[in-house]
Amino acid sequence: MSQNLPKKLFFLFLIICFRSASAQVVINEYSAANRNGIVDDYGDNSDWIELYNAGGAPVDISGYFLSDKEN
Repeated sequence: MSQNLPKKLFFLFLIICFRSASAQVVINEYSAANRNGIVDDYGDNSDWIELYNAGGAPVDISGYFLSDKEN
């Protein structure tokens, strides 16, 4: 896992927030070291984030993704 994940999440947050002035998407919660917490559909303890849209307009985030890979 990349140690730069919190920095990458922060930049994702900035991109989402400044993309649309009428929407306010924020990272509400995140876990970058999920060792014994939530288990995903594959039985893994994956890292996760929760996005919250505090604005009144819908936000299309379909073109965005998170990765710990440099490329």
